[in-house]
Amino acid sequence: MKVFIIIAVSVAVLALGALLVGSYMLYKIAAKREKKPDCSVWDRVLPPPGMAPMGKFEPHLSENRAWLISAANAENAERVSIKSHDGLTLNARIIPCVGREKPRAVILMMHGYRSNPLHDFGGSARDFAEKGFILCMPSQRAHGDSEGSHLTYGVKERYDAVRWCRFLADKYAHLPIIMCGISMGSSTVLMASGLALPKSVVGIIADCGYTTPAEICKKVMTQDMHLPAFPLYYTAQIFLRLFAGYSFNDASAVESVSKTKLPVMLIHGTDDAFVPFEMGERIRDSIKSPCFFVAAEGAGHGESYLTDREGYEKAFCKFISACGISD
Repeated sequence: MKVFIIIAVSVAVLALGALLVGSYMLYKIAAKREKKPDCSVWDRVLPPPGMAPMGKFEPHLSENRAWLISAANAENAERVSIKSHDGLTLNARIIPCVGREKPRAVILMMHGYRSNPLHDFGGSARDFAEKGFILCMPSQRAHGDSEGSHLTYGVKERYDAVRWCRFLADKYAHLPIIMCGISMGSSTVLMASGLALPKSVVGIIADCGYTTPAEICKKVMTQDMHLPAFPLYYTAQIFLRLFAGYSFNDASAVESVSKTKLPVMLIHGTDDAFVPFEMGERIRDSIKSPCFFVAAEGAGHGESYLTDREGYEKAFCKFISACGISD
């Protein structure tokens, strides 16, 4: 009997140890910052290390990313920084509009999870600049040359977006501001829509965002990593709260946008294998303000602008009009 008890206790201890180790590793994979790079993404030679293959969207991406690096390092571009609500220094490049003496508005462009502005907006930034928009392109917390040890899936980044908007409202007091994001950046600006924003923020562009951090993390665990949500997800939350100071349940894009009165342009690829298309539909269905939804047929994650340029442009014109921005 004693032997049986010893074996049972040993197995239980080993199982608990394995669970804790697995949960800790999951927390690190999901939220811990990778090694901070030696230099800004804007100072690298193309293609930067880790840049995803351009594939079928060559040569558009190659040409436009090269333009974006040049524009970010031009004499009329600016290097700016702010302090986050929890004391981090966050850095951005501001790129002026092209071919216009008077800009139409400022676009705050928030990139996605473990990515950077060059990768996520390389295909669209030039077009926005040539349409008369000033571009503010931050490195999100725990990314690039910005400080931070943890990614928070929009939970804390939403407050960063608000701080960037306040900075831009002070800097460009006469111009309207649009919050724009892709992937995690999309959910970031959608979650920020439920917070106190400057009056000069007039609209939101959100491309392939997820409903909540909890739902996207469970989806990645079960469908992409083939791990059981129970109990790993729940025990990993303990480490997340302990070391990163937040929980995946602390914010919701669906809940936030249901409160906003701002016009929203929502984009999602029908073939998005990372953030399911139905998440975009659920966000759309929760919006009570003017909503311009683009279902980019056949587009994968973050590919909607490149795949359905015509649909994007049509929705953008309607969206800009709803925001009160004229030519």
